[in-house]
Amino acid sequence: MVEKIGEGSYALGWTAVGDDGDSGTAAEYDLRISNGPITEDNFYVATRVLNTPIPSIAGTKEHLLMELNTGEYYLCIKVGDEIPNWSPVSNVFKLVVGVFPPINVLWNQ
Repeated sequence: MVEKIGEGSYALGWTAVGDDGDSGTAAEYDLRISNGPITEDNFYVATRVLNTPIPSIAGTKEHLLMELNTGEYYLCIKVGDEIPNWSPVSNVFKLVVGVFPPINVLWNQ
C-alpha cells in the first residue's frame, strides 16, 4: 500500500510476516528502490532503503515514510529471519510521482 501524505511524501505500508510464515517475528527487512523493474536477478543492484522498521510480530501493519522526487520508481521487499534465510522478492510495485500525461489542447480560431 502507498499513500501520499504530502508534496513528495509517501507512506509505504505492508503486513508483517513471521519468522516462519504467519507466526513469530522476522529479523530484518531489505527494501529496495530502483528506476526500473526489480526482479530476483537484479534485487541487490537496486538501492537499499535505509531506516526500514524493525519487523513486528506477524500480522502487524508496518509502515515507512519516504520523500521522493518526481519520477518513476519500483519498490520491493525481502524478509529475513535470524539465520538469515531470505524470502523471495515480494510486494513489487511501481510508483509514479508527480508525472502527468500530456493533455492535448485544441484551439478554435
